[in-house]
Amino acid sequence: MKWKEPTFDDTSVIKVLAAANARRKADEYDYEEEQNKLNLTYPDWAKEWIKKYKEAWYIAEASGDRIAMNKAKELADALRDKLRKMTTIPEWAQQQMQKQTLRWMEANEVGNVRVMRLASEAEQGIEDKLKLIESMKQKWPDDAKTLNDLTAKWYYVDDNEFIPYEDREKYASPESAKAEYTKQAQEIIAKHEMPKKEERKEANKEANEPAKGKGKAIIDNLRNDTSLGLSKEINDAMINITTTLLNEGYEPAFVAGVLGNIMAEGSPGKFESSAYIANPSAEPAYLKYMDKNYDYRNVFSGKNISEVGIKKTYAVLKELEKGGYVGKFGLGSVQWTGGRTMGLIQSYIELYGEDYYPTKAESLIAENKMIVKELNGDYYNKRVYQNWKSQYGNSNGADAAYWAGSIVTYKYEIPHDTDKQAKIRANNAKNVYKVMMGSN
Repeated sequence: MKWKEPTFDDTSVIKVLAAANARRKADEYDYEEEQNKLNLTYPDWAKEWIKKYKEAWYIAEASGDRIAMNKAKELADALRDKLRKMTTIPEWAQQQMQKQTLRWMEANEVGNVRVMRLASEAEQGIEDKLKLIESMKQKWPDDAKTLNDLTAKWYYVDDNEFIPYEDREKYASPESAKAEYTKQAQEIIAKHEMPKKEERKEANKEANEPAKGKGKAIIDNLRNDTSLGLSKEINDAMINITTTLLNEGYEPAFVAGVLGNIMAEGSPGKFESSAYIANPSAEPAYLKYMDKNYDYRNVFSGKNISEVGIKKTYAVLKELEKGGYVGKFGLGSVQWTGGRTMGLIQSYIELYGEDYYPTKAESLIAENKMIVKELNGDYYNKRVYQNWKSQYGNSNGADAAYWAGSIVTYKYEIPHDTDKQAKIRANNAKNVYKVMMGSN
């Protein structure tokens, strides 16, 4: 047996040297100059993390890892943005924002997605409170100040388990103090929620304007039809969007194309299901990501936004947006996905605010608003409506509806298995058109 000289892998040694060199560069970096340049002050806790990200950037640079370099830069920039925001908010909010920022960064360092999500949700709660207080200042400055003070006291007790000096004679325990602060805050909020409810009623009234002219006969035909075998929920969704699109001036054959797609999609406000129990391998990767990282199957899957609420949905979408929608989900009667889901939730917020649980009827209104906004926009108008009109606008009504269903599938909905779905939805559109025109 021949003796073989031992060999040693120098990779680990190189990594140690690179890390040591990165640490040295991070230690020697002129943070004072950076702060002056950015017109920003790093408190000690933040400087420690900026330094960590700087070190991670140098390590990534040494190995030519541009992805890791970008990640380190993004983390540092996000922290700087938080610091800028903290200079503009009350002291109680600064303390809580610092607490949740640290919590998020520590969890991110070890890859604890659950704690990152909880920290983000807590931070969103702080931002929501600040927005509410700020929105009251102009009309109700005294109530805004009282709500701010109550919020500050609540967080003080929650953090320290100690009642503020001025209230020690009032409450028997920290928990009773927190309960009273919450009660008083809710009374103030409820007082100013009344105008918002009236605004929602007006928005719903305006959006539910009845169909005009021949549109009324079309709506009656759809409402009275049984041949399509639709659930009441889908039928209501179709009647609602038909009214809106006809009033916007879209031709009945094109509207039928939209309806043929809605028949094959979801219900108003409904989240895409991830329960691929019979065939788990068929579950899309983006839903597996959601199940793993956001407990999607238990919290969102198959549920309605009337149960989940706008705020929780918006918070998750903001996190997914940061990651480029690696995780995503379908939502609503058109099953908007990814960045379009963010557009949809913003449509909900414009009508009802963030802190709201819309009914299915209200979901219809928000989703119709989104459909009209997209179809009226330059991109989808040219891509979908103008495309259909130029090619098939002069065709026989039922044929025009068929091709509208196909184009809406390919250019607007874009579902999985598009070729197969286009045929199904085009035939749906043809059948719907016949119902609409009373010729079925």
